[in-house]
Amino acid sequence: MGDFGTVPSWFIVLPDCQSARLAASAVRAPAAQEISHPSGRPWLLGRWDEDTLSTGQAGRTKVALIGQHTVKADQLAEAAGRIQTVADVDRLATSLVGSSHLIASVA
Repeated sequence: MGDFGTVPSWFIVLPDCQSARLAASAVRAPAAQEISHPSGRPWLLGRWDEDTLSTGQAGRTKVALIGQHTVKADQLAEAAGRIQTVADVDRLATSLVGSSHLIASVA
């Protein structure tokens, strides 16, 4: 695996399952940040500027937005409360302005 420690900004998204532990352990050392799934398992690992990430959670649904955007955590928490399916995530994505990655962990 490459030297992630020299890359200024990067992230990986892990599934919410036990088998993702191996991938998480492979990149945990060079990762500066870690965000967990609602289950507590690692979800996002990497390096990013703090002002480029917003997360929101409602129940067992969690959403993250990484990149250039103006969305705040409370707005994402409200949006997470409306997400039941992948189609709901798609609807949220089409409403966003900016250049960012939308990531969702849905029960």
